[in-house]
Amino acid sequence: MTSDNDLLFHYTDAGGLLGILSPGPMHSSWGGEIELGGSLNLRASDVRYLNDTTEVRYGAKVVAKILRNKSKSTDISDVERHGLLQLADELKNDEITIDWWTHRSPVAVHAACFTESGDLLSQWQGYGDNGGGYAIGVTRDALQYSLVSLPGNPMFRGLQLKKVCYGNGQKTKSLVANLIETLTGEENVLDKGELSDTARRDAIMTAAQIKHPAFKSEREWRLITDTSGNWFNEFRPTSQGLIPYVDYIVNPTPTTTPLHPSDLASDDGPAPRPPTIGKVVVGPGGDRKLRMDAVSRLLRRFGHNPDCVVQSDVPYRA
Repeated sequence: MTSDNDLLFHYTDAGGLLGILSPGPMHSSWGGEIELGGSLNLRASDVRYLNDTTEVRYGAKVVAKILRNKSKSTDISDVERHGLLQLADELKNDEITIDWWTHRSPVAVHAACFTESGDLLSQWQGYGDNGGGYAIGVTRDALQYSLVSLPGNPMFRGLQLKKVCYGNGQKTKSLVANLIETLTGEENVLDKGELSDTARRDAIMTAAQIKHPAFKSEREWRLITDTSGNWFNEFRPTSQGLIPYVDYIVNPTPTTTPLHPSDLASDDGPAPRPPTIGKVVVGPGGDRKLRMDAVSRLLRRFGHNPDCVVQSDVPYRA
């Protein structure tokens, strides 16, 4: 069985598990059929609709403050200083918009969320149906083969696996320092005298990787991308109202048509895919043996290893 160090876990309930493991048919934008056996389908919600009520806004304020401090530095040009201050203002005031082909709209950051721990009580209570759910351990190697479907037209575009930073400590400052490094240089900050949309997108994606320190115990990782806030979204109903999302397909297997750029690197055909799932943990709810049996059969049906199912060790009476 795959080591937990090589996995990231996504907690869900029985309905979520069924939807994630049984993606529907899909066709490549290149015209070829995509065989989805052994892959996963994840709904990546707009992060503003997640359970942290300060989502993005908290990170945006942290990034804006650091950008303002950098603007006081004597080792940057006046043009760079102006760009950093404008970007800080747009972040703080929630005014990040960019051009999407023929229109301008806000940037929506979407995320599928994972954690480093596959058997954590708080995760079972918050995301795993109060112990009646499942933690899907996805291999980190498989996550590099992910695409986003905008609706019905899958493509590889800007998916990034990122570890979340909490608060404004050293890890957060290092993250924003990396952003500043990409922004410095007038050609990177400005486009024809205006703040570039690339700078705006990089800044909001950075803000989406920073959360309030109250969530630190979640040890979260995110598979993130950005879309137009006005287009390209699907919607799902919840008790809190409608939530915009996009579909991610993790580790799809191409058949007759190359799907990922690495598939073109060899005359021998598509590059071999790593296994998608390394472990599924059955939560500490009732009927564990029956639930384990059903999950094992489900995994076998959809092309995954049926022998990677284990029970939770948490002594919780759900």
